[in-house]
Amino acid sequence: MANIQKRPNGKWRARYRDLDGKEHARHFDRKLDAQRWLDEVTASIVTGQYVDPQAGRITFEKYAKKWEESLIASEAGERITDNALRLHLVPALGARAMAAIRRNDLQVLFKSLSEQLGPGSVRNVYDVLVRLMVAAVEDKVIASSPCRRITLPPVPDEEVTPPTVTQVEAMACVMPPYIRAAIVTLAGSGLRIGELLGLKVSDVDFKAGTIRVERQRLQSGKIGPP
Repeated sequence: MANIQKRPNGKWRARYRDLDGKEHARHFDRKLDAQRWLDEVTASIVTGQYVDPQAGRITFEKYAKKWEESLIASEAGERITDNALRLHLVPALGARAMAAIRRNDLQVLFKSLSEQLGPGSVRNVYDVLVRLMVAAVEDKVIASSPCRRITLPPVPDEEVTPPTVTQVEAMACVMPPYIRAAIVTLAGSGLRIGELLGLKVSDVDFKAGTIRVERQRLQSGKIGPP
């Protein structure tokens, strides 16, 4: 329900109730402006794009905490998200109201981060922020995501030069005996260290010369999917 009334001071008060029955009001000098505002609000309610003005006042830190607690992710994914929020995003944006965060604020932030971190790390922080802002739009906390047209540092194509057989053998020779097999296996198979540490004897077919990767050891010591 919406209406416009003229106040004793000559201003026009426009009022409406949102989907939860909460009343919102604004005052205008002209009735035309009051009607235009009500029309915009009504259209947003009808199209499902309505956002309660109060919802966007939640701080970034409070919303980020609620969002992070709701995530279902791998241990590696949780670690990337936590690092991005705790080390970079919350220190920079934590006290800001969600609705007050603008695209240029984020561009300034990522320019600063690009001077401190490598391109890949900057991209990780950006990806976390994008997911958070998409969730905020879906939760009707903000009307649209400010993560648009943000320029990030390019990730260079790094040429990988694998060690020669001679170099691998030399490295293995100076290692303790219990590590030598790991050095040779890593160099010859291309496995990541977590995948190597997750291997069982049954995963290795010595006759066929193959290794089956079924799991990996995470930094916490737990075993998870590769």
